[in-house]
Amino acid sequence: MRGKSRKVNSGHNSVPKSARRTEPSPRIPRFAAHLRCVSAKEGKGSQEGTGNHWCPVPFCLRRQTAAFPPVNTGISAARGRYVWMPDPDDAYAPDLLERCAEKIRSQADAEARTDVVVFGLTEELFDADGSVYGAHDIVPALDGAFSGSDAHAQVLDLEDRTLLGYAWNKVYRAEVLDGIAFETVPLIEDIVFNVAVFNRVENLALVARPLYRYEKRVAA
Repeated sequence: MRGKSRKVNSGHNSVPKSARRTEPSPRIPRFAAHLRCVSAKEGKGSQEGTGNHWCPVPFCLRRQTAAFPPVNTGISAARGRYVWMPDPDDAYAPDLLERCAEKIRSQADAEARTDVVVFGLTEELFDADGSVYGAHDIVPALDGAFSGSDAHAQVLDLEDRTLLGYAWNKVYRAEVLDGIAFETVPLIEDIVFNVAVFNRVENLALVARPLYRYEKRVAA
């Protein structure tokens, strides 16, 4: 990933989960990442950090009742050419950003700018008691880079696979997000945001691997 990537925390639970630690990835990415976390509580509690590995985010920074304005603040304040917005109560592969960077570099070598990278996920199903009762992978049909009408065809397939609406399974080029913000529309905030984004997308990259673990609860 040429230049820096921005990583904006976009959690939604009001109570932080206990810290979960993983060992640093042995692979050192060939790009810099900047982490900016924004609290929903009147701008308090913001945290920043940099690093060469990624693990589950061990804290929560956004109240459910004030869901998306803090994310807009984070996007505006973050630095770099690309933005990623993971939820803090999920987990992801240590090499997720490196794999996304590989797609971005491959298109750059072809003198094209990647507008969005979309990656697959493992959906873990939790019952009301917090026990896992099922899990399955959801990934793009194809792996590679697409532009023009080919990109539009892949967008339709992403929608069929329920991969289009989420914000956390995408790395966005910052310039594509210019002027686009999350709106306060309960339950469909991510969908409305991505509809606006994909109206601008010309070059799309897909990673057909489950690099993100999404915890889906019965009551969620």
